[in-house]
Amino acid sequence: MKLEKQNEHHINLNSLINTINELENTLNNYIDTNQISNELIDEILSFQDDDGSFKLINTFEIEKDARIDFCYFPTYLCSCILIKKLLQDDYKQKEIKQSLSKSLEVSTLRNLVGVNSEDSFNNVKLFIKSGVNELFKKYPKINTKFRTLFKRILTTYLHKFLIEEPTNCDLEEFIDEADPSLLLFAYGTLKEGEYNHEAYLNKKPLYVARLDNYAMYNLGCYPGIVRDDNSSIYGEVYEIKYSDLPRLDSLEGNGYLYNRSAVMIKHPNGTKKIAYTYVYANSVEGKEKINFFSSNKDDYVWYACYGSNLSYERFMCYITGKGNTKYNISASEPCKNTNEPKASMEIYIPHRLYFAKNSSRWEDKGVAFLDDTQKGDTIGRAYLITREQYNEIQKKEGSWYRKTIKLGTIDEIDVLTFTNDRILEPNEPSELYLKVISDGLKELGYSISEINDYLVKK
Repeated sequence: MKLEKQNEHHINLNSLINTINELENTLNNYIDTNQISNELIDEILSFQDDDGSFKLINTFEIEKDARIDFCYFPTYLCSCILIKKLLQDDYKQKEIKQSLSKSLEVSTLRNLVGVNSEDSFNNVKLFIKSGVNELFKKYPKINTKFRTLFKRILTTYLHKFLIEEPTNCDLEEFIDEADPSLLLFAYGTLKEGEYNHEAYLNKKPLYVARLDNYAMYNLGCYPGIVRDDNSSIYGEVYEIKYSDLPRLDSLEGNGYLYNRSAVMIKHPNGTKKIAYTYVYANSVEGKEKINFFSSNKDDYVWYACYGSNLSYERFMCYITGKGNTKYNISASEPCKNTNEPKASMEIYIPHRLYFAKNSSRWEDKGVAFLDDTQKGDTIGRAYLITREQYNEIQKKEGSWYRKTIKLGTIDEIDVLTFTNDRILEPNEPSELYLKVISDGLKELGYSISEINDYLVKK
């Protein structure tokens, strides 16, 4: 291969593209065969500019995309070839190290950024496949600025690497050191309140998300999910660290009982996120399918509560009909469907919260209402229940809460709440009532100081 530098005023584009392609093909071939000729190294070393680059045009003062493609990218390619050679044998090691120190310095100028994000990702992959990890271990001081930059950039793309190349051994040291945060989609025994949650997660979920194209099956003591283009499920999303994966893999029998997989989940606000989950690795033939929606989707609503029903335990008293002295609620007729909510999540209600009426249940003090004529920032909790359950709960709340407000939709399911049909005279709530609200807010992950600040403003 003969490397030639072109004048900015007399550019032969086809020749430049051919040189880039030849460098890329050469590097890929050498990565596969692990044999780089001495003649090529001599050509690269002699071609290097005084500024440390291997640019194919005589100046950096050209249009941005051309500067990336024909100045920086060939510098990355030649640097990768030099890295490979340095790790391969003893040929001109001193000269190669000196050359690399300069070219890696140039490589920091653009942060390995390409014309687009995919180019940048591929630039990082080039250095990894060329053995940059081994280079850093063998020659830790060859260019500390590049080493620091590369680790930072790699952390940005780490999630993408973990998904596309989960078995890439070259990444292990970087991953272990960075220990990046990941998202976990939990749908079974790891969910809050289930028997494996405390030992393996022991934290509040970030939110509840939907996973399309998967169905859940009853496997006996635990569920499992498999691909199903006609189904969707909901699960809790947790932030975990990469270092948490070995324990979770062991629990789930990764590789034989379940396969840890990267999936696309849907956040309640509609955005999509990549998360890990565990997909059942065996046949579900003969297993019972758990229908997330036992009937039509229109038969479900998200009930957004903002008062005492923020507490899950108190809310379930309405569903089951059981009394609870702790929450000042008497036994009543249970809902026709006593199943628990299919999901719950924190939700922000854009209306003002206030307290009014004289509730005999709460020491003749006020209880929570919404003023839908004024904007506000009220913390709510949305329960995914049947429309029938919602209507029954509203009826149990009595005549004070006859007005239904539609707050919007989540995943095409109505978000509903209720309040009084008039704006009432304010009345302070009792300490006991505020404690029940506080219990619910704690369940959502709020600290005592955050709860106090929130309630004082109301």
